[in-house]
Parts: sequence; structure tokens; C-alpha cells
Amino acid sequence: MRVRLVGLALIAWALAGGVFGCATQGAMKRSQADLQRIDLRLGLVGERLASLDSLLLLQQAELRDQRFEQAAAGEQLQSQLMQLQARVDESARRLGELREEIELLRVYGVGKAPSRASESAEGERGPTAQPALVSDPQSLYDMAMADMKAANYQLAASEFGQFVESFPEHELADNALYWQGECYYAERKYEEAAASFAEVEKRYPQADKIPAALLKLGFTRLAMQDTKQATKHLNDVIRRFPDSAEAAQAKTKLKSIGRRR
Repeated sequence: MRVRLVGLALIAWALAGGVFGCATQGAMKRSQADLQRIDLRLGLVGERLASLDSLLLLQQAELRDQRFEQAAAGEQLQSQLMQLQARVDESARRLGELREEIELLRVYGVGKAPSRASESAEGERGPTAQPALVSDPQSLYDMAMADMKAANYQLAASEFGQFVESFPEHELADNALYWQGECYYAERKYEEAAASFAEVEKRYPQADKIPAALLKLGFTRLAMQDTKQATKHLNDVIRRFPDSAEAAQAKTKLKSIGRRR
């Protein structure tokens, strides 16, 4: 009986081992199949990555080409713009010369104004008739103002001077003399500017432009590094015209340069 039991146990153990071995082999086959599928997927992902890398490199190359082309086009455009600007500047210069010729014709009626050399030669030969001037004072004054606003200061200063010489008793004569000084001041011709500003009160002691003329005379002396005279003129404005706008400007200027009244 005991022998039979042992035999049955051995038979059961053998059967169990066979079943376990079959199960292990099946699991291994499934694992191998899973690994093969994973390898296949990894291969597909690798191919896609390689394709993306190739596309990226191609796009980068195209972007570099576009940048090179844009840079070249930009340089060409810059060159064209510089050439165009040069032509515009030249046209503006020629237009300015032409406009000056036209204005001088309007003022003198006979082309360009006589030069200093020709005036000197005429002076040695004796007095001669002066060039014809614009006969209407308002037209001459308006012409000078327009030239000053257009920054044609040299021409405007000449026209304002002609106004004062031709129409010294006109109600705008003091204004013309003052604006002549402003034109000189704008061109940094400070000696001429100071003379014009000072002449306003000398020739027209009751003029409305005296406060403005004294103020700008002070500014002009400052530009000439003559602080002592500048301070004197600015204080004159404050003392003589205390309630004027020019007096307020004079106070501000004196304060800015550290001068007391």
C-alpha cells in the first residue's frame, strides 16, 4: 500500500512539472512577441524622428537662404535710398538757389543784388542810381516775414533792412528792425544782431518793440560771452517794463546764469 502511494505521488509530481514547464514556455513566447512588437514600434518612431530631423535641417537651410537674400536686398535698397536722398538734396539746393534768384528779382527788379565789390567800384566813380525796390511796404514786409519763417535768414535780414531804409516812418519799421536782428541772431551773427536790437530804441524811442529788443540784446550779449553787458540789459527790461512778458523772461534768464537783479 505504501509503495502504491509513493508511486502515485511520483506520477503526480511529474504531471505537475510538465504542466508548469508548458506554462513557462508559453509566457516566454508571449514575452518574445511583446518585445518584437516594441522593437517594431521603436523602429517606426526612429524612422519618424529621422524624417523630422531631415525636415528641420531643410527648413533651417531655407531660412538661412532667405536671410541672406533679405540682407542682400536690404543693402541694395539702402544704396538706392542713399542715391535718391543725394538727388533730393541736390534738387533742394538748386531749388533754393532758384528761389533766392526769384526773390532778389522781386526785390531789386534787376536780377541779383549788386556785390560789395561792384558797390565799392561805383562809389569810386561817384553816386549812381540805386536799384529799384518793391514800392509797396506791406508787400516787402510780408516777403521778409515769409523768408524768415522759411529759415531764409540772410535774405530776410536784407529785406527787413531794405524796409527800414525805404520806409523809415512806417508803423512797421521798428518791427522790421527787430526782426532783422532776429535773423542775424538765428545765423549766429551776434555783432550784427546786437546792432539791430540796439538800433530799435535809438531810432524809435516810443516803439512797442523796445522791451523785446532789450531782452534779445541781453541774450545776444550772453552769446557773445559779455555777461556784464547782458546782465545790464536784462535788468533794464525788468526795471523799465516790470509787468511785461519780457521782464519775466529776463528774470528767468538772470536766475539761470546765477545773476541777481
